[in-house]
Amino acid sequence: MPIGPSIIERMSAYQRTTGLKPIGLHRPIADNLLLALSHRCVHCGGDGFQPVGTRWVWCEGCGGLGRVITPKAQLTLRRQVAERYPAAAVSEPPSRTLARSSQERR
Repeated sequence: MPIGPSIIERMSAYQRTTGLKPIGLHRPIADNLLLALSHRCVHCGGDGFQPVGTRWVWCEGCGGLGRVITPKAQLTLRRQVAERYPAAAVSEPPSRTLARSSQERR
């Protein structure tokens, strides 16, 4: 059975889907807002990935976040967190686009 994404890969998925850095003092606020603005992904059960044989692939339903959030809610999340913690926002806006290649896990 595949292990799944590493912590670094999960951090990358968080940053790509929220537009926020995955580590910092902003995380408690960001996480609370994320819970309020999104819902658990039914496709992956909140894991953010799906096993495929001995590999895994990012979930297409949530982009690896484990939660489904609308583009408008993504921007609301990023704006509200960045107002209080400006350094938390990354320069690129959030994106649901993830690398399509799956990772081989042994």
